[in-house]
Amino acid sequence: MTEVNFEVFSWGPPLLKFQLPKDELNSVIEISKRAKVFDHSHRLVGQVEQQLKFTKEDSSNILLSIGKYFDCYTEFVLGPDYEEKLNLNGMWINHMEDGDYNPIHIHGGHITFVLYTYVSDELKLEQSRSPRDDIARPGDICFTFGPQMTNTPILPIAIHNFSPDAGQLFIFPTYLSHLVYPFKSKGMHRSSISGNFTYE
Repeated sequence: MTEVNFEVFSWGPPLLKFQLPKDELNSVIEISKRAKVFDHSHRLVGQVEQQLKFTKEDSSNILLSIGKYFDCYTEFVLGPDYEEKLNLNGMWINHMEDGDYNPIHIHGGHITFVLYTYVSDELKLEQSRSPRDDIARPGDICFTFGPQMTNTPILPIAIHNFSPDAGQLFIFPTYLSHLVYPFKSKGMHRSSISGNFTYE
């Protein structure tokens, strides 16, 4: 084929993925282990046995470890001169067991996040046994946006699936629909921290 120069233009919700180094992740884990938490299930859509809200103090302590990633997101998406600051509306931790799942949903506020603090080897093994790589695997998080076209060979990129690992942090707009698939591995096999922010 003849060489042709071109540009590619992508659009849609800005979803950023980071990988925390071990020291930062361990700091968050230690704070979450010591934290005072309260049942938060009545405010969340997840079909998850343990959905626990952090106090403002513990949430602030966690942000001391990961705040730079939200600064990076803001600068990348809104530019270095954007003046409004992020205000945390709430933060919670989910401990997912076999059969737990999160139906498709969005969040309140302006941006949200999910930070994975623990993913078991048993869950990774279950995911590795999935028969296909082009569809979601057990325990995957799925982000979806826009029309699901089927009557054209030119399909939009409307879905991103991820099999998360400990230390992975996703930051995205609250209007980006997402869901978490269930898994079958017995016991508690994944923990993640989430929260919502508003620019003010």
